[in-house]
Amino acid sequence: MRNIYKSTLIILMLLGFCSALRAETASIPFEGEVKANNINVRLDSTSGAQSVCIVNRTEPIYVVGQSYDWYKIRLPKNAPAYVKKTLVAPIDNKTAKVLKDNVNIRLEPNESCAILGKAQGGEILAIAGDSGEWFQIEPPANTFGWINKKFVLTFRTGITPPKETEETKVKSDTTPVELSSEGTVVAIGIIEPYGKVVNRIATHKLIVSKGSDQEKLYMLKGNRSNLDALNYRKVKVTGKLMPDAKLKTPVIEISKLELLN
Repeated sequence: MRNIYKSTLIILMLLGFCSALRAETASIPFEGEVKANNINVRLDSTSGAQSVCIVNRTEPIYVVGQSYDWYKIRLPKNAPAYVKKTLVAPIDNKTAKVLKDNVNIRLEPNESCAILGKAQGGEILAIAGDSGEWFQIEPPANTFGWINKKFVLTFRTGITPPKETEETKVKSDTTPVELSSEGTVVAIGIIEPYGKVVNRIATHKLIVSKGSDQEKLYMLKGNRSNLDALNYRKVKVTGKLMPDAKLKTPVIEISKLELLN
């Protein structure tokens, strides 16, 4: 009888252990939070791997995988990342479009240093600085590092997009459309494709909203390739209002286009 009891207990413990493993696997991806200060995000899942950047207590992180005692995370915005200038086309002084698929994003501005991830053709990168033949950029979504599990607090399951910074978010009390006395309009909203553009001067639309009950639509005239690359992204558009007899919706002829997130 005693042996049967021991065997049953061992089986129950093994079942509980396997259940815990399944639950942990099912919980990834998830949003987490750093539990301490000055914690290294590393290139690989070992304590001897090169440090990419430092994260601190309460900083949010986005876990996409795991290996033993380590979590694979999307790199935070403070992580250094570089792309070679010949592989991108600047849209303005803050953004650039990737020209081909599988472009290497590197930790330092040279071709012999570590690769953090890849960017794909048409992807929009946020430029953070200039380094000779390289742009320093904010790490795109497909760049990753590793952090030890003991420094991570899980607080939300499921993928959650990174929080907007104070520089990029539009405050709720900010008017998303401004019109100067010279006729220049500045509008913040989401770009969407317009559809058929035969004999139309506008190729895309900008959906501007303030609150759940207010929405305004503008049509956009500009570089179609650049606008295509920004479809469904939040942008700041500066330009001139222009007439279009075929459209009842106002048209903005773009002079400046900035990616916000």
